[in-house]
Amino acid sequence: GENPIFAPVVPGGNRLFNSSFELGLCGWCLVCNTAYDKAEGDLPSVSLDATDARHGRHALKIDTRRWKKTVTLNSHDCYGVPGSNLTFSCWIRAEKPVRRMRVSFGDATADFASKGCLRWYSDGGDVSVGTNWTHVTRATKTPLNDVNRKAVLKIDLPPGNVYWLDAAKVEVGDAATAYAPMAEAESANVIREPVIVHAGGTRLHDCEFRAVDYRTGEQIVESRPFEVTRYGARAVGGRWRGGWTL
Repeated sequence: GENPIFAPVVPGGNRLFNSSFELGLCGWCLVCNTAYDKAEGDLPSVSLDATDARHGRHALKIDTRRWKKTVTLNSHDCYGVPGSNLTFSCWIRAEKPVRRMRVSFGDATADFASKGCLRWYSDGGDVSVGTNWTHVTRATKTPLNDVNRKAVLKIDLPPGNVYWLDAAKVEVGDAATAYAPMAEAESANVIREPVIVHAGGTRLHDCEFRAVDYRTGEQIVESRPFEVTRYGARAVGGRWRGGWTL
């Protein structure tokens, strides 16, 4: 549902796309850890908060106050360097203090056909978060190798709370360094929920084009209808039209 568009990488070595969350959840996945028909309470809500950001204009806000299970925020695959560790850092705060928030790295090169899940080559560890912004860090325990060369970051958010996250970073090495985004500019086509097909199946009107230039702070958020050109049993084809300049 989301198509990231990458720009030249800047110094700093951040392996995370959309690490400042200016593009919402693009590049990230929020997992509720329960079957939909067995869910208890209201689903967690996700929004962009412009009132107190650590970097850029927005922080990611996740509200789990009416949810009964741990919510997991997963990153996209992060490429590492064989023989080196990966270190995660992020600014996080919560409405109520959290003594134990688990952060783990998963092996994204696992064989899904035979194993069906990620192998967690790092057991991860717990970090504590307060009501003020806290800079949390965590490193892998086992260096990447030629087989395990990609990793997924996993952040477990306990239920019954509100969380804000901003300026996340995954980098090669044993210690966190100063935050920098992956690229000087990032953009994405974001399909918002629910997906609505107009009568006659001609357009999907709940799509947005989002772009941010971290050098100037300029942002674009604009409706970008998707024109459907092909239907199939498993896929819908189409095309975007429009152009923007930052």
